[in-house]
Amino acid sequence: MPRLTGSTAPLIALTLAACAAPADDGPTGPTYDPATDPADEGGPGVGYTDPDGGFTGGDPSACSLAEAWSVDNGHGAIHAVALSSGGHVALAGEDGSVKIWDLGSREQGPDALDEDPGAAYGSEFGEGGRVQALSFLGDEVVVGGDDLGRVRAWDLGTGSVLAEAGASDLALTAVAVSDDGELAALADRDYGGGPRAWSLVSYTLGEEGMSDLWGVDGATFVEGTRVAVLGGHVYGQPALELRDFDTGEAVAHWGGESEMTQNMGSSSLGALAWSPDRDRLFAAGGGWGEGLLVVLDAADLTGEPLAWTRVPGHDVTALGRSPDGTLLFTTGTEGTLQVWDAATLAPVATADVPGPVGLAVDDVTGQVVVGGSDGRLRIFTCAG
Repeated sequence: MPRLTGSTAPLIALTLAACAAPADDGPTGPTYDPATDPADEGGPGVGYTDPDGGFTGGDPSACSLAEAWSVDNGHGAIHAVALSSGGHVALAGEDGSVKIWDLGSREQGPDALDEDPGAAYGSEFGEGGRVQALSFLGDEVVVGGDDLGRVRAWDLGTGSVLAEAGASDLALTAVAVSDDGELAALADRDYGGGPRAWSLVSYTLGEEGMSDLWGVDGATFVEGTRVAVLGGHVYGQPALELRDFDTGEAVAHWGGESEMTQNMGSSSLGALAWSPDRDRLFAAGGGWGEGLLVVLDAADLTGEPLAWTRVPGHDVTALGRSPDGTLLFTTGTEGTLQVWDAATLAPVATADVPGPVGLAVDDVTGQVVVGGSDGRLRIFTCAG
């Protein structure tokens, strides 16, 4: 049985009950196609097609996207982005480095940043080993997994390496830190994902497991537990797995080869984010030329989604939400940052970003941090 703590025990109990029930046919979700749907005069990206209700639109006044400033990270293409609660941005560079930008008041402009261009950690971690996934432990430690299957933890204050381990023979594509800061969940993109725990207390690796997913592209912990949601796909169908990293056992599943996802197209759910009060899980992904956004009820993570939409041409690489949880932000391989209504998934705004790879949203100011394949760190504001 999974290790359950706090208010999340009812959540897991509900998901287990839902797993035992047969799946109903999923609803036909809306589809937004930027190539054919109309857009407001303010710019593209506000069209929305609902097969049951015709054309509708998100509220453009909810977010007016503007690039506040950008700066060259100085280490080639950016492969991963993470943001700490204290305003530190971690960027994984093409050369194998992890560069830390201290945003200070979080209102600083590029001139202030240029005076103190940040600290580069782990450049010796290179040798072809580019970090693919990053996660913060509070505002003190950053954990990264690279494309050679190695994981490392750095002390933000000193830049020193606290520990490292060889966790996989393949690239680590998912790294998540538990709420208590004692455990990191690691996984790769191979069949089964090779999920395993890495203790952030003793720095020992747990046994490698086997997920039902055909590779893991993202992970996030259920609040107050050692149960993580793993995102990926099964036979190209979007899928999630709840896995207890204390016991190494799967707790529940969502999607995959089920009737519920038969209309959702082909997608791997690699981007995951919780609403501010943890009552909803936002999931997004892509991989087959289109994107998918899904909103799930945290009280029933194996049930029918609260909302979902397919987005042709927007193969999602990253996902974030606004501090109040009313808006979602995604980046896509086609080179855009998109904004969505978190309740209806209607598109609200868009901005062009060269080769966006990852994003994070500041929970204090709402600024959107985006890293791109051109090596630049960009900060966007979203005035409503």
